Amino acid sequence: MLKLKNKKIAAFLLAMFGGLTGCTKNEPKQNNKIVNPDSTVLYLKATEYKPVPSSTKLEVPVATIAPSVLQTGNLKACNVSKIVNANNVNMRLDTNTKSLVLGQLNKGDKCTCVAEYKDWSLVLVGRMLCFIKSEFLDVDYIGDSLYSYVEDLDIVYATTGVNFRLSPEVNDYNKIMLIPKNSEIEVFGRTNNDWYLAKYNGCIGYVCSQYTKSLRSKIESTYPEIKDLKIQKIVSMKNNSFLLQKPNSSSSRIKNLEVYESAEVLAEVNRYYLVKVGQEVGYVLKDEVKSLGDPCIIIDLSEQKFKLYQNNEIILCTLVSTGKSSSPTPIGLYKIECKTPGCYLIGPDYEVWVNYWMQISGNIGIHDIENRKMGTPKSHGCISMALKDASFTYDHCHVGTKVNIQR
Repeated sequence: MLKLKNKKIAAFLLAMFGGLTGCTKNEPKQNNKIVNPDSTVLYLKATEYKPVPSSTKLEVPVATIAPSVLQTGNLKACNVSKIVNANNVNMRLDTNTKSLVLGQLNKGDKCTCVAEYKDWSLVLVGRMLCFIKSEFLDVDYIGDSLYSYVEDLDIVYATTGVNFRLSPEVNDYNKIMLIPKNSEIEVFGRTNNDWYLAKYNGCIGYVCSQYTKSLRSKIESTYPEIKDLKIQKIVSMKNNSFLLQKPNSSSSRIKNLEVYESAEVLAEVNRYYLVKVGQEVGYVLKDEVKSLGDPCIIIDLSEQKFKLYQNNEIILCTLVSTGKSSSPTPIGLYKIECKTPGCYLIGPDYEVWVNYWMQISGNIGIHDIENRKMGTPKSHGCISMALKDASFTYDHCHVGTKVNIQR
């Protein structure tokens, strides 16, 4: 029987009151109001995943996930029905035991293995692709694969809205979601019919390569010393600085960097890091940045975007609602000071129940909220999120997790 690791992930709330500041007090969970599950989210029900409607359009901008699959060796295509031979077998986003757990399978459950890499199997379970340790799978039936794979580590950008699919072909039954234009996608394989095998916002799937542009080709032509696009760490600027073309102080400047602006480190060159900031790549002095540790959270106020990194991968990227102009969310580097599973937020003119409260500074925190469209700053200073996102963040962060808030 399939079992979802995070049972609350199916619920999705649009918020009503925005991020609210104030005191908190504990309250029994029976007062929770959970309504309107989001039909655009894949979630587990009984022994199958609920399909996503073909008309689904997600308005969530998503940044890249760090490549960590297939650094060496070959990705081998297959088409094998397999049976799980143990209980509580983890379904993972990547081929390492620190990767995000997407769910679990138990003894006797069946899945279809579509590719193998070393001691891992890429399997299709219902409407989800995931990695499972091959030792926990026994062969049931062997078929012929229509595709072959080559390794292809890259970060690509969608040049238009493009469908993310469960197989490298176009049909009405294999759509996972629509990837918005300019979104970043991590690629770790390519099929013989020119589709990418990729990861996007915590899911594995396929995207047609003709609707993307490559970051690797740009990096290889400008920085030939960089062989693998692998994020090593997440950093934040200590002060205003510059993104440089070359690793020396006299180099031409690519762009200005503001204090607390975040960057993904791709390589080290003497006193410099090669970093990616948005779609730009260049060098910054090591002394000018601070490592955010793992896990960590990046909140971009201008884009109203929230990113949660774990094991140097983005495991959640979503829209939020931060402080309005009269009560702005303060920029800076913070940490989660406490976590409260259910409380009231109390202020001069409000008393609002939230299911997940993560305090980061005084009365400023991260929490769920009802009946609010995300992507617009309308809170009293907090970072308000949909219920499913707040639940996921609460489960994957701890007291001390760094929270970087940038303009």
